[in-house]
This record gives sequence, C-alpha cells and structure tokens, in this order.
Amino acid sequence: MIAGCQCHSTCGDCGFYDSPSNADDCVTCPQGSEIQAVYSDGTGYCNPSTTYDGPSEEPVWYEFIVNEEVDSFAVVMTYDETYENLYLWTANNDICALKLDYENA
Repeated sequence: MIAGCQCHSTCGDCGFYDSPSNADDCVTCPQGSEIQAVYSDGTGYCNPSTTYDGPSEEPVWYEFIVNEEVDSFAVVMTYDETYENLYLWTANNDICALKLDYENA
C-alpha cells in the first residue's frame, strides 16, 4: 500500500500502484466487508452485499456500473428471484428502489 494515498471513499485501504484512488483499487473494505476482486492481485470493488444495510441475505443478482469519467460507480441488485424489486446502491452509500415499467418499455 502507498503511504499517504487518498483511497476511493468506498475502500478501507487501497494499493498497489502510484495512484490507487479508483473504486476498483480497494485492498480492504470498511467494516470488514468483502472485496469483489477484478484484478489478479486481489484488488477490486467493495462488495455491496456485505455493506448494504437492508435485508440480511445476499442479493440473488447484482451488476456493477462504472463511470470512469466521473470516477464513480453504482450497483444494481435484487434480493427477489423474480427480479421484480431492484435496488440501486451508489458510491455514496445511497440505496434507491427502482420501479421498472415493463408495460411501456
């Protein structure tokens, strides 16, 4: 890890190169949550299923959305096997319920 490094707000610790400040540079996560590794060195995103304050079970499906232009990410997830109830978890730890209008799609 780099001394004096300013990690992404979702990381506990970050590393292993000169400027590890992106959301996918986490080495550890806050409150002991798990890393969703994306690189061979084990760094990645902090797993939303372990930091979400909602239902205690893990989501049945989730997908990361990364916007490198604004250096941020979000996660779309569901705890419902029918995918009727979706949630958006943002990098700011905001969680929003998504209502999909399948009839007018």
